[in-house]
Amino acid sequence: MPQSWVLQLMASESDVSHREEITAFDGSQTIVVLNAKFDGADYAVSGSPLMDTLSCTRLAHHVIASTGKKAGAVSLTDTLTASPDGEVLTLTYSIFDGAREIAKGTGIFERRR
Repeated sequence: MPQSWVLQLMASESDVSHREEITAFDGSQTIVVLNAKFDGADYAVSGSPLMDTLSCTRLAHHVIASTGKKAGAVSLTDTLTASPDGEVLTLTYSIFDGAREIAKGTGIFERRR
């Protein structure tokens, strides 16, 4: 569990920009940045120890599915679901080592203004 996890997400009908600031309990910080289209293609990710690329598809108006890869192998799958009012974002994810799932979890993010 991180000490702090701030997710900034901007999505249009065709693309998404994403920035995460994660602070671990030891105080180390990771900043992950992505700009992608909802076309299933792999796009470069900066700052992530888990993945080099991420592909995104829009499953529904409020649902985004993504697959992260490290050195070409799937390392992460996730689904982001926004509440109908846009105030809550639920992230469900699985982390893989080869074909073996090694972790999974859910993050709940509330909109800050």
